[in-house]
Formats: sequence, structure tokens, C-alpha cells
Amino acid sequence: MRKHILFFTALIACFTASQVAFAADRLRDPTRPYSPQRPAVGTPSSFVVTAVFVSSRRNVAIVNGKRVSVGDRINGAAVVAIHDDHVRLDLNGRKITARLLHGAIRK
Repeated sequence: MRKHILFFTALIACFTASQVAFAADRLRDPTRPYSPQRPAVGTPSSFVVTAVFVSSRRNVAIVNGKRVSVGDRINGAAVVAIHDDHVRLDLNGRKITARLLHGAIRK
């Protein structure tokens, strides 16, 4: 009987340890700077907006790690407009809307 109790205690300890390790992989460290995941090459959206600064004088966005304003070009696309939560781009006549990543929105 004692062997059974010892076995089940060890089994429960292993299961608990594996669940804690699995959960730790999904937790984000709140003290770590925000770092967006880049889309894989060939995905529909190759424009990643990580920050948008809107003021009465000018609008600036960080797209693919570079600061852009209306009229600038990035990766062959022209920046048409910068809004609170997205950037409008024109890539060879094709209109693209690149949205600000949800984790980056602060008000």
C-alpha cells in the first residue's frame, strides 16, 4: 500500500511540474520590452506597425522598425495615411492597411 501512495505522489508531482513548465512558456515577462513577432516571409502582410504617434502637428509611425511619415516609402510602398490604430499604404496601386499590433496600443 505504501508503494502505491509513493507512486501516485510521484506521478502527481511530475504532472504538476510539467503543467507549471508548460504555463511558464506562455507567460510574458511584464518587465521585458515589447517585441512584436514578425510575419513569415511570403505572408500577406509584410508590414508590421509597432507604434503610432498622432498629434495636431504631424503623425509618425514605426513600420518594420523604421520611422515613417505620410509620403515616405518603405519596402516599395508609399505611406498614404497614419491613423490612431493603423497605417494606410499604397504598394504599386494596391491599397494596404497595416494595423497596429494589439499589445502595443496604449492611451
